Amino acid sequence: MTIEKMIRKHLGGEMKEAALGCVAYLNANGLTPKQWFSPDFWRIPYETCYLCGIKLSKDSWVFWFWSGDYSGELEDDFIQFIHDHVTACVDCVGEDHCKKGKDTTFFGKEFTRTCIQFPLQINNPDDITLEQIKKLLEFWKTAAPNDTSWHYRD
Repeated sequence: MTIEKMIRKHLGGEMKEAALGCVAYLNANGLTPKQWFSPDFWRIPYETCYLCGIKLSKDSWVFWFWSGDYSGELEDDFIQFIHDHVTACVDCVGEDHCKKGKDTTFFGKEFTRTCIQFPLQINNPDDITLEQIKKLLEFWKTAAPNDTSWHYRD
């Protein structure tokens, strides 16, 4: 099963076109999504690590970026984009499986009770948002190989 086939199954209209365009960009840049633990979850590999993931569902797709070291000198609008997409803990796996969020700093700004695994989530990105995601992928190409969080490759 390919991610393109899953996109065609789950998404329609402009959302489908944006997702297919994004995957074409990923493929052309050596970042071909790899299926994770179900047909709806995909990780983006880069060298010896993973940069992020994509989750597909009916009428929705989400880019999620793992916890890690979100620091450095970047453009203010890009940092604001990241701040705008920090995600709070939503207790997605129940009482016994998660620490229920943690306080985390993203480029100098502290956020409380963020998701401990996927603290940065971008829902249903359009073409403009995908340009910022491309910048975030470039950021993680440099940062992920030295990060000790969820970026390792199995």
